[in-house]
Amino acid sequence: MLCRSKGLFLMPIMVALLLVGSFGGGCTTNTPATSGKPTTSTSGSPSGAKQSTGELKIATGNLGKEMLDPTLDAGSADKQIRTLMFDYLVGAGVDGQLSKEYGLAMDWKAQHSATNSVYTFDLRQGVKFHDGTEVTAQDVKFSLEYFARKESATVYAAPLRDAIDRIEVPSQYQVVVYTKKPYAFLLTDLSSLGFVEGIVLPKAYIEKNGTDYFNKSPIGTGPYKFKEQKRGTSITFEAIAYQHWLQQPKYKTVTFMLVPEESTRIAMLKTKEADVVDAVSRSNLASVQSAGYTAFSKKASMIININLGQTWDQSSYLNDARVREALNLAIDRQAMLDQIFKKAGSITGDDYYGSWAYGYKPMPLYDHDTDKAKTLLEQAIKDKGWSKVELTFYSFDRPGVPELPLIAEAMAGMWQKAFGDIISVKIVPVDFAVVRQSAIDKKVQNSLFFVAIANRLFWTSTQRSVFRTGGLYILANPPQLEGLIDKAAAETDMDKAGQFQAETARFIRDNHFVVPLFALDDVQAANPQKVTQWDMGKFVYDPNYRDITVRGRAYPAK
Repeated sequence: MLCRSKGLFLMPIMVALLLVGSFGGGCTTNTPATSGKPTTSTSGSPSGAKQSTGELKIATGNLGKEMLDPTLDAGSADKQIRTLMFDYLVGAGVDGQLSKEYGLAMDWKAQHSATNSVYTFDLRQGVKFHDGTEVTAQDVKFSLEYFARKESATVYAAPLRDAIDRIEVPSQYQVVVYTKKPYAFLLTDLSSLGFVEGIVLPKAYIEKNGTDYFNKSPIGTGPYKFKEQKRGTSITFEAIAYQHWLQQPKYKTVTFMLVPEESTRIAMLKTKEADVVDAVSRSNLASVQSAGYTAFSKKASMIININLGQTWDQSSYLNDARVREALNLAIDRQAMLDQIFKKAGSITGDDYYGSWAYGYKPMPLYDHDTDKAKTLLEQAIKDKGWSKVELTFYSFDRPGVPELPLIAEAMAGMWQKAFGDIISVKIVPVDFAVVRQSAIDKKVQNSLFFVAIANRLFWTSTQRSVFRTGGLYILANPPQLEGLIDKAAAETDMDKAGQFQAETARFIRDNHFVVPLFALDDVQAANPQKVTQWDMGKFVYDPNYRDITVRGRAYPAK
């Protein structure tokens, strides 16, 4: 039986099947980049540089929890709006490669032994926080400890605590990080190829004013500083008045406006109330392009899966591998890709893994086999003495994927058709943040919920955060899986590390701990008079807004 909670207002799947349009030509992909060497920070206006003028207005469907302190929320929407204000310790280019030109560490060295790893970072001198104080090694040490503290809500806070043994500061501009075990992924974790844990924060400012004040009046080292926040409405950043160490702001102000409805965002683009809009759905893309606006896409940037909550709970229906496999076999992924996503993407068998992964090996795709699916579910119900399987499907959209509620409707309908009265799926619309907290609190028994996870080079830290005891929240934690994750995390040879993370993904796939669905493009649209080129790069949960808000190119590949 397919159930919906009272008050649910979702477009039925039959409407989704009638949607028209295509993801045809017209999307702008990466543009050849020009390069420039990083400059040294100075206190005055940049000599000979153009002044920052005008405003760029970005209409976004999600501002997350609107936390400006990056340790207070793990939401992907929060990361992308913070990128103008903060810099990372370790730099990376748009090609997904680490770069010593683009981070606050101008050099680094990694030494691996049989017992641990030692990372030495040498900092740029003269880099300023927005209050005029200089960045030193003490700020880096403080930042890592601040992100790893118990109160931190970031995705990799737990893995960071698990990895780092101690941090030493030999000199004003040098930091040495010692890990508890051999660990090869720290450089990636502390770059924009990771999440937010590599952002460098002001030690003295936070210690003097406190976390609450910093969350309301943050400062960083980026080319834009915080100006104003209207909660539930907008966040505005203002160009710094001095020479940034790397980039020169193009606009006087950049404003992120919260506009949840896609139709409203597109209307604002057409009326010039917005210069850029995010999360353009596949069904609306053609009309946006035909109106003269440019679409920019980040290829295969988002992996869409369904999390199966608490499979480790022996009292749960989802603890039975036959139930998990049956759910995977009963859905027609091709129909959903064709009809809802307009063929804009690809079907994947990858679970917490993706095509950008180092040493990538695609996971096997699931067949659409309703007969086998029903047999598996009937066997599980008979053996366990259940009358039927009862599940809750939490439905919400995510940045870049407004179609997710339609997918929930489609999948629940497919399960009802395949299994009849031996399954009940209740669709509950809810905010992602609520579901995430429930997962952290271990309150998602017999529950399904979406994960739209950014493609990336290394997946081990992400796998550790949800498939290992002590992670952010635990979907499954059999000893063999934890052992594979630890093996990958301890490997210092990158080729072997890539092989091990593929083996981990295969174990997750073969045990059906997740329902893998699609690899999709992130699509944004812009007024061509304001945005002529945009390389969205391979940064995690970050469309590289710096590339359209600074002069020249933000992080060109070398």
